[in-house]
Amino acid sequence: MTASTRKGTYESIQVLRGVAAILVTLFHAASHAFSSENVFRVGNAGVDIFFIISGFVMWAATARRSPSPGEFLRHRVIRVVPLYYLFTLALLFAWLVVPSAFPHLAAPTPGHVLLSLAFIPHVDPAGTAFPLLAQGWTLNFEMFFYLLFALALFLPAARRLRLLAALLVALPLLGLLFPETLLRRAPALGLFNPLLVEFLGGLLIARWVESAWRPGAPLSWAVLVLGAAILTLAPNPAADNDWARLLLFGVPAFLIVMGAVGVETSAKSFRVGRGPLLLGASSYSLYLSHTIVISAAGKVLGGANPLLVATVTTTVAVLAAVAVYFAVEKPLLKLLRGRRAPLPQVQVAPL
Repeated sequence: MTASTRKGTYESIQVLRGVAAILVTLFHAASHAFSSENVFRVGNAGVDIFFIISGFVMWAATARRSPSPGEFLRHRVIRVVPLYYLFTLALLFAWLVVPSAFPHLAAPTPGHVLLSLAFIPHVDPAGTAFPLLAQGWTLNFEMFFYLLFALALFLPAARRLRLLAALLVALPLLGLLFPETLLRRAPALGLFNPLLVEFLGGLLIARWVESAWRPGAPLSWAVLVLGAAILTLAPNPAADNDWARLLLFGVPAFLIVMGAVGVETSAKSFRVGRGPLLLGASSYSLYLSHTIVISAAGKVLGGANPLLVATVTTTVAVLAAVAVYFAVEKPLLKLLRGRRAPLPQVQVAPL
């Protein structure tokens, strides 16, 4: 086990955070530049990687010291909510000032804004199941997972995984009882989505890391490469079929995270450069800000070559996210946490 993992930090997880955020950014940049969501749709799998990372992080962060459910939720709220609110309200303000700059954004209603800020799945004014800041749909899943995890904290450590596994598998299976159209539109039924299983994947990887068995670097690299190969070669799932997404995106994402963590825990020395670690640290800022930056940068570039537009807007989004991380995210977290020590972390902000 490396020095970093003994301290409870995983550089492999930090790097994967950056990779996942850039995948999602590339997907949206390509969709915007080529006016099609089929150009780099595999970038959507960055979300699935994030969900698995989140399950891993929550288990690893609470394994050594079990916080109370209230303490756990307080730390999660401080970590996730302020920056999300900042970008959501910034988007709302920009729409109120220059609505013509957001032709694809339906006029936000007060209910839509409040439900978005409350992390409650709902149908927006355009008839789709997205919050005001569209990528915030993943945070609706995250918050629900946090509530389930907080519930598990009432139990002894030995029984938590059983409860979480039962809930994260049973809820999607229960959702099969409902018609697909109802499942996607009713707020309560949005909690029965098969993507919840991906959080369980992260929990299982973290639990495996606690065990004594190590697969060795060669096998771990093989698992990592296999996951990347499947993700690259597999057909893209239909946008409205999350069970197919769980199979085609979730399974290879699980292999990628497991392989990367296995490489790190099996190596005597594991170090990555400061650049990849910085991308990982700023990945939450990138995830929340990239659609706004891509839209603004795309308007400046106008009708330029789509490949050039996608490349430039992605680069600008990454640079802007690093600036937001240092200028806003870090100072904001420091201010809100004050002198209270955060929970033991794996240096990851789940998305």
